[in-house]
Amino acid sequence: MSTRKLLTRSWFFALTVLLTVSAIAITTPVKAKEKEILIVAGFVPESVDPVYLDTHNPLRMYGAIQYLFYISPEGKIVPELAKSYRNIDPNTWEVKLRPNATFWSGKKVDAKAVIASLERARKLAPQAKAILDGVSIKEVDPLTLHFITEKPNPFLFQYIATSQFLAIHNAQSFGDKVRPYDLEALDATGFFKPVKFKSTESAELQRFDGYWGDRPILDRITFRRNADPQAMIIEALSGKPHIIVGLPTEGAAPLAQSKDMDLVKVRGSVFSLYLNTHSPNLKDARVRQALGWAIDRQEVVALGYNGLGVPAPSWFASHPAYPEAKETGFIKYDPARAGQLLDEAGWKLGQDGIRVKNDKPLKIKLVAYGIHKAGAEVIQNQLRKIGVDIDLQYSKDWGFLVAMRKGGGPWDITLEAWSNFGIDRLWRHFASEEKTTSDHSGNQ
Repeated sequence: MSTRKLLTRSWFFALTVLLTVSAIAITTPVKAKEKEILIVAGFVPESVDPVYLDTHNPLRMYGAIQYLFYISPEGKIVPELAKSYRNIDPNTWEVKLRPNATFWSGKKVDAKAVIASLERARKLAPQAKAILDGVSIKEVDPLTLHFITEKPNPFLFQYIATSQFLAIHNAQSFGDKVRPYDLEALDATGFFKPVKFKSTESAELQRFDGYWGDRPILDRITFRRNADPQAMIIEALSGKPHIIVGLPTEGAAPLAQSKDMDLVKVRGSVFSLYLNTHSPNLKDARVRQALGWAIDRQEVVALGYNGLGVPAPSWFASHPAYPEAKETGFIKYDPARAGQLLDEAGWKLGQDGIRVKNDKPLKIKLVAYGIHKAGAEVIQNQLRKIGVDIDLQYSKDWGFLVAMRKGGGPWDITLEAWSNFGIDRLWRHFASEEKTTSDHSGNQ
């Protein structure tokens, strides 16, 4: 299916109008005798069930849950619980499992266990069902699996490696229902095991000495949420956390001068505007395109994110697999073209500078959270210049955005940051209806 067709069928029209921003982590040196670290982040998972929304993020990051494969920094598929894989024919992939891998309970990670885990995900997570649609998984022997696709799918293991819903877990321990908050039911394979968990607030992971592979030096990791950008900066300056993830960009300058902290810049997510095509004012593609041309990305980077970012003309353009995408899309700031598109769509400038059609103003609700407040305000000002009245709603907490999508009221645009690393990320953003959700919130 072509990208063009996928775009027209999306639940969201994902219009990248911003940039790839360097995520910022602040670290203090960990002394050799210290065996515990404290990590503060703007996000802590809501659930410990791998098939539930957003369980995977810190749990995978800190070594609690694992997958058949992972993607290396070079973009390669690397076996994790798998030992190796190969393509037998256009429709058949073979996976060999590691003979020594076990769950925390001691149960073997064999072919039956892997199939049970993936089938539970297929049954309970629409996003996993989408990836495994048309795929049958067969046991060849206790350590060998065949993935058989209805048609050739060269990206299957890239999808599996990057999907948050396909972590290998003991399906028997969880059963046939989603159990988001049942820590005792979580039986995974990682070298750290959660021993305490408070949904969206904090978690404590302890080294699992029965781990089947190389064990870490650290004894314990504690991570907790701090969703207030300013409070996060203050906490970072105190030097008490070992690591702070997702620091607001305005905190970079003072922390760069700190003697106790190291400022680390890494390749971050793509900050994008996601447009709800079901919104009456955004159904016309000319209106959506006008918004893209009306945003000065250089100014957004400079004023909204303190210069810590690189403008991108599209969501694809910051992905290393698509260098040619940098030359297409919204490659320049063009408010005149934006105004022309709005004129063609029937939105005429009123006396107050706001566009009107059928006696109704062009008013759009923009929802932003966390570190995006300043960036959203810059966008609000830029769109006002072409006659769009932006109603900006802001929350410090990402949970507000999820709740809104699940019935908290109508919305038009959200400003969010998502990684596009891995083919699966691209696919999930532009998936067709009935296949998967594109809003990351569990809605179809």
